[in-house]
Amino acid sequence: LWLLSSFENGALATPSVGTQLCLVPGGHGRMLAIPTGRAPHDLPAIDILFPVLHGLHGEDGAVQGLAEVARVPLAGCGILGSATALDKDIAKRLLKAAGVPVARSVTIDEGAVLSLAELED
Repeated sequence: LWLLSSFENGALATPSVGTQLCLVPGGHGRMLAIPTGRAPHDLPAIDILFPVLHGLHGEDGAVQGLAEVARVPLAGCGILGSATALDKDIAKRLLKAAGVPVARSVTIDEGAVLSLAELED
């Protein structure tokens, strides 16, 4: 569920209470509004989801999975493509294994301490 939000004075308002929005699982785009203290009601259905998001919960396959569960057509990559592309190390390994040229790179795990010589190899 999401809280219905709006722009106020050029900034996105972050409500703590208000109307919740629900994309119905298996509902082929059916949306419900669930206002505080009032009966839920239908909203116009979503014909296609066009995600314009960045980072976790946007590019990691989560929104794409939500679209799949709700049976809403999705523009762009699906779950696996999104999740794979978010992890640049895995994406480059898969592309290289498929014979696609990739730029040299190094992945440094959190907490690792490497010397310049190790990075140049």
